[in-house]
Amino acid sequence: LCEAVEAIAHHAQVPPAMAGQCVLGALATISQQYINAPFSDEYIPVSLFLLTRGASTDGKNRTVRLSHQTVKNYQKEMDRKFREDFATWQADKRAVPRKDLENFLHGNPPPVQKTLFVSSGTLQGIVSEMLNNNQKSMTWVTADCGQFFGGYSMDDKNGSKTIADLSDVWSEGYLDSIIKGNQSQQAGNKRAYDLRFTLDLQGQDEIIRKPLADPIMNGQGFLPRFLFAFPDSMRGKRVYNTPERMNDNSDYDPRLQRYWQECNALLDPVPTKFETDGEGNIIKINIAFADRQAKQALADYQQSCENAIIKGGKYEKYPAYAGRMAENATRIASLMAFFEGRITLTADDLGRAS
Repeated sequence: LCEAVEAIAHHAQVPPAMAGQCVLGALATISQQYINAPFSDEYIPVSLFLLTRGASTDGKNRTVRLSHQTVKNYQKEMDRKFREDFATWQADKRAVPRKDLENFLHGNPPPVQKTLFVSSGTLQGIVSEMLNNNQKSMTWVTADCGQFFGGYSMDDKNGSKTIADLSDVWSEGYLDSIIKGNQSQQAGNKRAYDLRFTLDLQGQDEIIRKPLADPIMNGQGFLPRFLFAFPDSMRGKRVYNTPERMNDNSDYDPRLQRYWQECNALLDPVPTKFETDGEGNIIKINIAFADRQAKQALADYQQSCENAIIKGGKYEKYPAYAGRMAENATRIASLMAFFEGRITLTADDLGRAS
């Protein structure tokens, strides 16, 4: 992963922090449907909320293209298969006599378009997908977070409910929502369980300044769940006209090829690797502590964050943020371990993650 981050930072000419955030977002998008992270005496989602600052032309889109290449290709293939399946279903439906149509529809529901990630929309739309289309794992990834913070989901009327819903999904994977709308929506599900939702946002100062200062987003614990990266811009320091740069091609970088290959392997696992429940949902693997030392490493980190919120401490003014740092650390450690093909955490994993 270190080599992948370095390669993306090189090809996109962005700070390592921006490349690192994007790689974490890709890992969470891929792996949140497969694993849970250990925390205290329970297991929690490995979903992440990420926010990276970057001005226009800072390379945000290029970075996401490299970090999420396999994710986007996988989504494209799922979309292609859905179109084929839906066309087949429509043809079969047209061939059924009218008197048998009800029985046909009962035994042959239309195929559902699976969504791994979205780049625009509203939270209400995502909530509807999770509740009524059985979308258990989704990510909102965008290099223009104005679509999120400035959209309908976050306006004054909807904002409090939105951040409460998102916080519940981050912490518990649970959603309880009564959707306003037509009769079919009202007849749909009102609750969904075992959900996973990652937010992978990038944006400009002008867009993120207001929400970062919002007392509700801070007070309700929404922003304290985030990992932030505010790296200095590379503008004025980028190089375009050297022979090395002009001949550079990220597609042939062995560091990225290895990263993409492993991402593909995780997206399309061996069928026998994961068990499914009666509804066909993947039964997630609970990543475990490898030994007592690993559990102690996380507890020590959590204690250090707790100690830092005392009066005069480093996090005195940020107790809500400090209280979530250990949770984010075990999520990151679990993502890194799973990427390396392991289902146990070592003290070293947790040291690197924290």
